[in-house]
Amino acid sequence: MIYIGIIGFFFLALYDYTTLTKRPTRFITGIAGFSLISFSILYESITSFTLTSYYQLLGFPFALLFFALLIYSLFIELSFKTTYIKNPNTTYKEGTYALTRHPGVLWLFLMMMALSLSLYSSSLFYMALVFTFMNTLYVLWQENVIFIKQFTDYASYQQSTPFLIPSIKSFKKMIKTLNRRNTSCN
Repeated sequence: MIYIGIIGFFFLALYDYTTLTKRPTRFITGIAGFSLISFSILYESITSFTLTSYYQLLGFPFALLFFALLIYSLFIELSFKTTYIKNPNTTYKEGTYALTRHPGVLWLFLMMMALSLSLYSSSLFYMALVFTFMNTLYVLWQENVIFIKQFTDYASYQQSTPFLIPSIKSFKKMIKTLNRRNTSCN
């Protein structure tokens, strides 16, 4: 199953390329990429599931938390319509995107680690390592090939926000921008 997820990352890279070149197949490649990665994780989780101790259940809330953060960062915070359909040319720099430039890498890694520990699954653990490696290669490609061309202000975003590992300063900035958004919604 790990190979199916790896293929998914190639589809995501193809999605970014087709978005940059404004090809009509971009939605198909994006959906295919997310679907293949999701399917491989879900399949591996289901086939690995054996409850040997109730302590295992302690990790599932963390896996769900990081899954929720992943979905929030990729599809809710960025607004699906604005990001994936309208394709703006400026960078979103608030919320989890003030924490790191690629919060999805962090959330996917933490979710998969929580799952592998909860399920006592060495195959999920190795999958987490391989997917994090593939995801890091993918976002390096985005950084150096796609986003520099796609977003007019990306170079300044690279200077102001950590790549993958959050800092105390970026954590405070994330909290500040989330608080500002919450108070403006009231």
